[in-house]
Amino acid sequence: MTQPSPAQVVHPAGPTLVAMLAVALPMLIAGSVSPTSTFFNQLMAFAGCGLWLLLWARQAAEAPALRLGPAAPWWLGAMVLLALSYLVSDAPFGQRLVPLGCVLLGGALLVASAASSNGGDEAVWAEPLQRALLVGALLSVVVALVQVFAPALADGALIAASTTPGRAIGNMRQPNQLSTLLLWGCAAAVWLAVARRWHLGLLAAFLALLVFAVVLTASRTGLVGVVLLAVWGIADRRLPGRVRLLLIGCVGLYGRGWWGIEQWSALTGANFYGNDQVAKTLHGDPSSSRGRIWANTVSMIAAQPWRGVGTGAYNFEWSMGVFPDRPVAFFDHSHNLELQLAVESGIPFTLVVLGLMVWALWRGRAALTSTDTRRALGARTALFMLTLVAVHSQLEYPLWYTYFLLPTCLLAGWYAGLAGAEAQEQAAARDEVLFASLRATADTAATGAE
Repeated sequence: MTQPSPAQVVHPAGPTLVAMLAVALPMLIAGSVSPTSTFFNQLMAFAGCGLWLLLWARQAAEAPALRLGPAAPWWLGAMVLLALSYLVSDAPFGQRLVPLGCVLLGGALLVASAASSNGGDEAVWAEPLQRALLVGALLSVVVALVQVFAPALADGALIAASTTPGRAIGNMRQPNQLSTLLLWGCAAAVWLAVARRWHLGLLAAFLALLVFAVVLTASRTGLVGVVLLAVWGIADRRLPGRVRLLLIGCVGLYGRGWWGIEQWSALTGANFYGNDQVAKTLHGDPSSSRGRIWANTVSMIAAQPWRGVGTGAYNFEWSMGVFPDRPVAFFDHSHNLELQLAVESGIPFTLVVLGLMVWALWRGRAALTSTDTRRALGARTALFMLTLVAVHSQLEYPLWYTYFLLPTCLLAGWYAGLAGAEAQEQAAARDEVLFASLRATADTAATGAE
């Protein structure tokens, strides 16, 4: 009889409660201070995830060894390089200390999540994470509804006031971040519904609420994410048929929701920012000045392609640079993950880090086609959620916020650990076949000797 892993002896209520503090609550804190409006949100995410890690480490300390599988070391290698980039930068150390701590915590969470998933246990990391993301997303639906339909109730204490009338921005105060959380909530609802065999009507209700809230954000990134939900439903034949139809139908839900909010706007005279967003896009501003900041960033990369300007030094170098086409808006980030890595750390560093991440995804592919239905579901859900934040990272910088970075590290660890569990089972099966073959050969030899 196999002994339970250290993670398996943790009472499930503990990780779930801590996950709510570490993942759901940071998305919902409305209070803010200048100059960082999300200071409390990010601090709560860091503290909560640190507590969650300690809860796991108490049990993991009793394990003889941590098994990570074939994919996790490559993820970890990329995180180590990112941490080193903060150590060798010429930017003031105090400016680099907090991001360095976040990267180190993210790497530790990735290892813990991978080890837990590799041990076949979901009660410590995977399931609490999905529950917390769903709860955070559903409560953010309430925030979105108030911000659009009853803005007078948004007093800044429990619900942040929207800075753009007729647009939901969530308590994180960024519509694109809100849309990504809502879409993560959709994926979490799918995983929980299939894994826990929820009634289909409950899943349909959750998806309808979450997708409608994406409409209220008027986020073009959110629209792309809704399309990706439909693509998931079309491509993943391992999902139950009715669940696939619900995912495919999310595009229709989005369209009906948009039509409904336009009718409400016309009838009441209330503003819906989505109309302005469409007009802005059609009149030549599809990226909200991102095109110009990307052009400036490319010029900076061309000037220092090998070592970059230094991690954390982007804003200073851009502010001091001469750019005739400089956008009017203030930018402290290039709004693109690959460009940001290249401009701050150089092209060679960027290629190595991205190469390690892509290789880690490839090394983890075995779980995607696992004969174990639950394992395949987990791997495909994790990959979809990683894809969502990767798409968002092409237009903004969600991974520079701890409440997105740290859950993303947990998702990467979940994906990697599932591949490790698959590899262990395949190795055990090969050993069993080999043992049976050797045993048969020995029996044959013994029979011949007689």
